[in-house]
Amino acid sequence: MKNASLYSDYYDSVSDLHALCDKAIEISLENQNEFALFVDYHKKGVIYSYNEDYDKAIVYFLKSKDLRLKLGYPLHLTRIYNGIGYLYMLTEKYKEAQRYYRKAISQLHKIHEFNEVSATLCNYAFLHLMSRNYKECIKIIDKLLQIMKIFNITYLPYRNITDIYVLKALCFFKLGESFKTTDLVNRIESMGSLKPTYNYIFLYCMLKGLIYAEKGQFDLAVNSFENAICKLDTANKSSNFMLPMYYLEYGQMLFKANNKKLGEEILKKGLTLCEKMNYTYYWVRDF
Repeated sequence: MKNASLYSDYYDSVSDLHALCDKAIEISLENQNEFALFVDYHKKGVIYSYNEDYDKAIVYFLKSKDLRLKLGYPLHLTRIYNGIGYLYMLTEKYKEAQRYYRKAISQLHKIHEFNEVSATLCNYAFLHLMSRNYKECIKIIDKLLQIMKIFNITYLPYRNITDIYVLKALCFFKLGESFKTTDLVNRIESMGSLKPTYNYIFLYCMLKGLIYAEKGQFDLAVNSFENAICKLDTANKSSNFMLPMYYLEYGQMLFKANNKKLGEEILKKGLTLCEKMNYTYYWVRDF
């Protein structure tokens, strides 16, 4: 999804991007270039996702997938399965997301692009974080970190190893593993210039807020949560899929701090967003 925000740096509007993709699709069809065509369909879907038009995005992702199946390139199949899984995760269709991530994983023994293997496992771990299956998320991350260590991988597409530590630390916190959480936070803080990226900065600020609240330092907790919302990638609206989790965690923290009024305001923001986006997984109806 980052590709769309990168493209937008060079064009005046999303409509310009669509026009460019439509022209590319036309040329690929005229030349019967199916390899170029599945790339064009994928890019068209990414641009739709950029503006949260997920229904149209999935249409083009599936077109790209069908062509890749026909041509039979395992690496390119892995990438489109990843994309479809991510798209379903954005729309809280977690079972469908899991199905496509498993399809991506099923291709991994056929490819030798270990960056792609690692990116696939990272996406699959993120799905388990969002669906609150924290133990499984940690299991996947441990496999991922083992691969990254063996092949000396520090950076993945649009993320780095520090981002992986953030995911794992957040899972440990949710499981009540305070010592392991602290150990990972110390490691994250010691990473120097290798800071969390984009959405992972958002998650890290949220994690710090939860840790402060656990210690009874509620003013610092509120500051961390307020800082988190400023860290989302504003150039990419698809980042909003994490906001229901944010509002739920923030609201619950405020109730713990006996700030019921602000807690209700935050939870109502979350409910409004869920209704707008047709999200149901993080709904809190009674508070």
